[in-house]
Amino acid sequence: NGLKEGMKNMFKKMGIRKFIKEIDKDIKVKFQKYDMECDIFEEIVYIGKPYDKENDRRFGEFVKELNPACDAPVFLLSILHEVGHIMTYEEDALKEKDFLYAAIDLKLQSGEDEEECVKEYFRIPLEKAATEWAIDFAMSNPQLIEKYKWLCR
Repeated sequence: NGLKEGMKNMFKKMGIRKFIKEIDKDIKVKFQKYDMECDIFEEIVYIGKPYDKENDRRFGEFVKELNPACDAPVFLLSILHEVGHIMTYEEDALKEKDFLYAAIDLKLQSGEDEEECVKEYFRIPLEKAATEWAIDFAMSNPQLIEKYKWLCR
């Protein structure tokens, strides 16, 4: 059973890599044990292992708020969101994000509601721009989304 799981994992990684390469062949893909993130300057998307059901739910709600017609799977939208950071990068927005993120982190540390803090994080202009890019890409490329839905199983 461990072998079967390992094969499934390997195929999924290959699929994720192919999905990102179909968006932009120059973006590199690396896998890590924690969250999804990206290195804008090196153009690397890092795919994390654990999936946080709570944050996936929150992200899905935010996507619906921005575009109720978008029904792409949250996992694919999360990958597209990271690619979106590379596609929408602006230096000033990055500086602003650092400041706003620090403010949200302070609120969280002082015991403010996590749900509200996460919603505020999604609305940081740099984060919102990446999500809007992800939604636009998914809506403009339904065949590609359909082709890679198997990655969400």
